[in-house]
Amino acid sequence: MLQIITGKFFDTVDHYETPRKAILYSNFYYDEPIQTIVGTLERVRGTEGAYENYPVINTYLFTYTNRMPKVVNNKPGLLIATGDDEIVEEFSYLCSHGLSAIFSRDKEVIAKYCIQGSEDISRKEYPVSTYFKNHIKGNIQVVEDFIAYVEQFIGQPNATYKHTMECYKNMYHSLLNLNVNLDLAFSQLVYCLESLSQNYDGFIPEWTDYPDQARNKLEKCFNKLGNVEVEEEIKTILIEESHLKSQQRFIKFVLTFVDKHFFRLEAEQIKLPVKRMELEVSLKNTYDRRSKYVHALQSLKGELHLHDNNREVFTFENSPYLTYSGLMRLTRHVIRNFVYSREFLETESVDWRKDLPNLRTIYFNSELWFYSTENFSNDQIIQKMIGFLNIIDSCLQLRIGMSGDPIPLLKLYESKLRSVKDQDKLNMLVVYKICPIVLGLNTENNKYDKEAAKYNHLFDKCSIQGLVISVFKKETFRWKAVDAEKVFRNYKKSSFKRTDKSPFSIIKLPFLIEMGVFIQIANEYLELKNTQKYKEMLEEAIDEFSGDPHKQGLLLQCINNLEIFDLNLLYYSNENDITDSIEYFI
Repeated sequence: MLQIITGKFFDTVDHYETPRKAILYSNFYYDEPIQTIVGTLERVRGTEGAYENYPVINTYLFTYTNRMPKVVNNKPGLLIATGDDEIVEEFSYLCSHGLSAIFSRDKEVIAKYCIQGSEDISRKEYPVSTYFKNHIKGNIQVVEDFIAYVEQFIGQPNATYKHTMECYKNMYHSLLNLNVNLDLAFSQLVYCLESLSQNYDGFIPEWTDYPDQARNKLEKCFNKLGNVEVEEEIKTILIEESHLKSQQRFIKFVLTFVDKHFFRLEAEQIKLPVKRMELEVSLKNTYDRRSKYVHALQSLKGELHLHDNNREVFTFENSPYLTYSGLMRLTRHVIRNFVYSREFLETESVDWRKDLPNLRTIYFNSELWFYSTENFSNDQIIQKMIGFLNIIDSCLQLRIGMSGDPIPLLKLYESKLRSVKDQDKLNMLVVYKICPIVLGLNTENNKYDKEAAKYNHLFDKCSIQGLVISVFKKETFRWKAVDAEKVFRNYKKSSFKRTDKSPFSIIKLPFLIEMGVFIQIANEYLELKNTQKYKEMLEEAIDEFSGDPHKQGLLLQCINNLEIFDLNLLYYSNENDITDSIEYFI
């Protein structure tokens, strides 16, 4: 959000500018305004000693301008400021790690964590040499460095800005986790460095990087395969999908962004700082230790829990290990140098709207657009089918009829069925075959059945579309149960695929219609005397109706009695519902 409100992504200079103010508390003391590219931080004077029994808590006023464009892509922009909570939160992370102190909107956080020499033995002395001092006095050099760093941080490309801001967020929470779980806090710092190394180290994996044991076994299989082209294709897929040499990449990335200042100027006030020659081994031990905690919940070495906040390394079994204090300083140093290595961009073209907080995409109810034939294109076919099934599902549950007239759409489909590809034909036929049933037009030899019959060959092979139609027209089910089940399982698997497109870009049936398809397949197994498969599928259906004991009871009754499950029962809300068929409700 901090990048967004600077206006670097906007393609217009015409903005809505909303002045904002927020209060931050800190153990950092600086008596002059700190003016950054995103806003001004100014200590509120006269608040010293205002918080009884607490160390000195400094109150700051953060003043900034929330900018939003009036026009976005030739369309109206946001009329109000948004994201203020995120703006203040991100700025507090920048202040905390840029000034090596704690900044928070909650003064209780400062009171709780920034304690030194407390008589309360339940509170721990935190193993960080700077962040938790109860009084950190800033100077002009520190502040000027911070101002310059904030400008560079905002100026980096949006992708790395978001990544490094997430790192700062995790570092901040790592500090707050120290009093709860040192192992977790330590691992969070490793996550930050590892995520950067996996995304920005420029590593290009090769086949020789694949784990030796697995690679040797695969090589033997490739020799049997005897097809070099296929062999290379398989290798490419394997190395692209694997996080190869994670530890080596982690160590190399960190060492790349450690400069001489880490061992000299920055280490002057530290009693036992990390030394250059022991850093690489310490990093290896750090990574191994994090892996053991993550995968086996093995706690960190006991020496690490000594909480010596002026010691950055300790030796265990003759090998150096980083303390939390050492790892925190290293993480802060590496990220800072990484940010300064990024290109500085005054402006950048990115889709910034998707990063606005609490943004939700709302899709119109199917009733509002399904019936329309204006500006129809083949791209709408799958959307129309899913929208239609959602309407039918609602009608069945509410026991009402369709609110619109689908006849014009059916006529349009008649004119287009011949010219579209087969997959689109199947999706159109779902609407074309079921609509007459809903409208009560499914009389013998009606024109819709005659027209649809021209395409019956498309249903020779089982498809999810054919299975949906068979829920409403049982006589159309003509496939082997095992083939139908396979089609359903494949459909279900594909329905869970993630997509950043419209939810109508993939077929996802309404739940009750989906269960109608599934249970109808189970019924077919029972008719084939395959009672074991029937029971298995209905047991699975019972689990799908989790939270609906009535339908679970109906399914269990059919299992016990080995009876065909009546699909009409899917739309009974309780045992008092009385009806003859699905068509009754519509």
